[in-house]
Amino acid sequence: MTSTVSREGISLSFLLLFVEDIRLWLNDKSTREVCEQIIKPFTANVRSSYIDTLKAKGSTTHVGQAGLFASHVWNCRFKDLVEACTRFADERSIPNDKLYVWIDIFSVNLHPKTFDWITTSSNLRSVMEVIPDAVVVLGFAKQLTWMNRAWCLYEFTLMNFHGLRVDV
Repeated sequence: MTSTVSREGISLSFLLLFVEDIRLWLNDKSTREVCEQIIKPFTANVRSSYIDTLKAKGSTTHVGQAGLFASHVWNCRFKDLVEACTRFADERSIPNDKLYVWIDIFSVNLHPKTFDWITTSSNLRSVMEVIPDAVVVLGFAKQLTWMNRAWCLYEFTLMNFHGLRVDV
């Protein structure tokens, strides 16, 4: 089993291909559903992050140093998350294959034997030390969901502390 949290991100071009590949299934599925039904099964045998699993299979084309941190709520639509990252790149004229996005379901090992909040929060701090920008996906499921999540507010505190430029 590899480390719990990677500093690497997945390319936006990969995310767009990923969404295209699952478009018939995806519809209005949440990030949680994508994680539970696609990400976790894909990484189960290796018991590591999606990114580390790709690397273990020799696929490194879409993996690189993250330049964008994506803060989102798992119960909101996965498409909204990808659209926010796409909008970020488009507004800055960043090619999709040059923007690597740190998204927890791709960068974090979702199969630890035990989950340690202290280690995970420490690892997240080290991730944000090297990422210059962040996008916050508020998500309006029934309310302003993002602002009601303690972990999202913790991420926002770290974004502020480390001086990330934040887009909402």
